Amino acid sequence: MLVLTAAQLGQLITQAQNSYPEECCGLLLGHGKTVEQIWPTANSWTLEFSQAMPELLPSEPQSQSRRDHFAIAPREILQAQKFARTAGLAIIGIYHSHPDHPAVPSEYDRAIAWDIYSYLILSVENRRVTAYHSWTLDGARQFQEETLQIQPSQSRTL
Repeated sequence: MLVLTAAQLGQLITQAQNSYPEECCGLLLGHGKTVEQIWPTANSWTLEFSQAMPELLPSEPQSQSRRDHFAIAPREILQAQKFARTAGLAIIGIYHSHPDHPAVPSEYDRAIAWDIYSYLILSVENRRVTAYHSWTLDGARQFQEETLQIQPSQSRTL
């Protein structure tokens, strides 16, 4: 079960809606399965990714954009890891949005996923978040939905 506060969820929703029609992305920092901090990142997806991973992507160039994909630059992950370590936290998950698509992992999402993280996906339709779900990879590298618990913001110290 992934646990976050209503304020953290609000931060994710705002970022997803402001990024529309492109995917937003970022990291979830915390302990175990409890989010302590949202770490927004830029969506650094470029067409060069399609050249590096042609087997994972559709052949139509119009579907190879930030509207359909996300990437987090390694330097941003490293910055988050350094910050988390000094704050006594860890990267526990990755989040991103799906503009005009359900909050269900794509084949690309599965191919790049690591089994140690939770994957929170927000569905955004017409600049409005309509759903959000968290997922984890099982031993067969298939996504399984995990329970998402939203706590009142005042119940935890951020």
